[in-house]
Parts: sequence; C-alpha cells; structure tokens
Amino acid sequence: IENDGINPLRMLPIVGSEQSDDFFLLRTDGPDMGAVYYWSHGECAVFSPIVASAEQLFPWLRAQAEAGNTFSL
Repeated sequence: IENDGINPLRMLPIVGSEQSDDFFLLRTDGPDMGAVYYWSHGECAVFSPIVASAEQLFPWLRAQAEAGNTFSL
C-alpha cells in the first residue's frame, strides 16, 4: 500500500478476523482521511478503496448483499 502513497502505520483495522488475511482499514490521515479500504494480502494482494467515509461502510455492505455480492472476512 506504500506504492499507493499510503503509510500503513496510518491505517486502522476496523473489520477483520484473526483467521483471515482480509481486512477493512480506516485511513487516519491525508486527503482521504476517514475513507475505508479493503485489504487482502493472501495469495493475490488486493488493496482498494471501498467508501469515502466510514459512515458509508454499512450502507455499502447492505447494497452489496442485496445485489448478491456477499463475502466474509
């Protein structure tokens, strides 16, 4: 994620599991402070923005579930 200009020490895990390599991270600084990212660092690393602010996370998750795009961390 450093290649994307983001200091991993400034990211706060907010949703995840000890049994999984997948997390939702909250950005705690910079121009996108408050944004939530999805980070999977298993076999194929994925780091992507999900929503612009934490308050949008649960509506986004609901919309994903209603569209049939469910997943678990």
